[in-house]
Amino acid sequence: MRILQCLNWDIKAVEENLEKIAEQGFDVIQINPVQPLKEDRKDTWWLSYQPCGFSIGNQYGSKEDLINLCNKARLYNIKVTVDVIVTH
Repeated sequence: MRILQCLNWDIKAVEENLEKIAEQGFDVIQINPVQPLKEDRKDTWWLSYQPCGFSIGNQYGSKEDLINLCNKARLYNIKVTVDVIVTH
């Protein structure tokens, strides 16, 4: 299993690069939490690990973006792993 950590990537950017990711032999992609965040900034990676809820969607992408990524990743036999913060 080869995992590519796409931390701090927009979901749409990951989707746009799936073909290249598959060509490089990755079969799992890990992305940031997609929970609502305390601060809407992307300049510091750890800010995406300060959630303030459990719904799906933040500055990295929406629920629909995540669904589209998963559907397209399936075409390349790539699994998508999403970090989730359940307690702090």
